[in-house]
Amino acid sequence: MVRTVAERVREAAAWRVAELRDLDLGRVEGFFPVRAMALAGVRGSLVRLFVAAGHASEDTGPGGGRYGSHARDWAPYHPPAAPSLAVQAQQALTRAGHSTSLEEIGPGLGEMLDRARENNEVSVLLVDPWAAGREPYRQALRDFDRQNHPVTAVLLPDSSDDPPPGPARARLWEGVREVFARTWLHRSGPEPLFRLHVRREHFERELLSTVTMAQNRLLEQVDDPVTARAEFGLGPEPRPMPGVTVPTWPPVPAGDPSEGWAVGRGTEPGQPAAPGSSTPAGPAVPGSSTPARSVPARDPSEADSR
Repeated sequence: MVRTVAERVREAAAWRVAELRDLDLGRVEGFFPVRAMALAGVRGSLVRLFVAAGHASEDTGPGGGRYGSHARDWAPYHPPAAPSLAVQAQQALTRAGHSTSLEEIGPGLGEMLDRARENNEVSVLLVDPWAAGREPYRQALRDFDRQNHPVTAVLLPDSSDDPPPGPARARLWEGVREVFARTWLHRSGPEPLFRLHVRREHFERELLSTVTMAQNRLLEQVDDPVTARAEFGLGPEPRPMPGVTVPTWPPVPAGDPSEGWAVGRGTEPGQPAAPGSSTPAGPAVPGSSTPARSVPARDPSEADSR
C-alpha cells in the first residue's frame, strides 16, 4: 500500500498545474480532520498590535471608513461594522491562542518593535491608507520603512469604495507608496509581511498568516530556538526519521539496458541484473511474488586494492 501511494505521489509530481485563481487553500481541509487535537494545549506568544488611523475630529479625506475618538475605534470597511478593526484583530488572535497588546503608532515605534523582537514577540501594524501620509504617523512610518524589522507585519485594509477607481484612488496609494518606499518593494515576495488592499472577507486570514510567517522568521534568528518554540506553544523540533530516502527522478523505464547499477539503488522487480554481473537475482521471498533484490558481484581485486 505504501509503495502504491508513493508511486501515485511521484506520478502526480510530474504534472504541471496551471495557476488556479479561484482556489482558496484556506478552505481546504484534511481528509481526517483533527482540529480538537491540534488546538489542545497550544499557547501562542504575545502579538503586539499597533494602529495608525484617523480620528473623528480630523479631516482624513472622503474615505477611510468610520472613525472615533481614538485610533483603535477605526472601522475601515463599508458599511462600517462593530467591533472596530483593532478589536477584530485581537479577537482573531485570541481565538488562535495568542495574547495581544494594542498601542497607537507614535514616534517611539522603532524602539518598541526592537524591544518586542528581543522578547521573542512579533508585531503587526494596522495602517489606515488615508492616515499613513499624515502626522503623527507619517514620520514614524517612514522611520520604520528605513529600519530593519523582519518580524513585523504591515496590513493596509481597503474597502471596495475607498475611493472608487480613479485619480483620487491613485493619489491615495501613491502616497502610501511614498511612505513605505522600501517596504513596498517586498510586497510580492514568496511570504510577504507587507499586505495591501486587505479586504473584509480576507482580513482574519491575512492577519493570522502574517503572524505565523513572522514567528517562523523569528525562530530562524533566535539563539535558543527550543525555548522560543516553547514560548510559541509549538513544542520541540521534530526528530529526523532515520532510513528514509528520496527516490531518484525521473525513473528509468523497466528493462532499459542502459540502466546498469546506480549508487544506493537496488533493482526493482522486472529489471535486468547489472551488466557484467555474475550474481543472479535471488529467489522469491516466501509468500510473496517479488524476488529478492540482487547484489552486484564485487571484483575480488577491489578489497586488495583498498
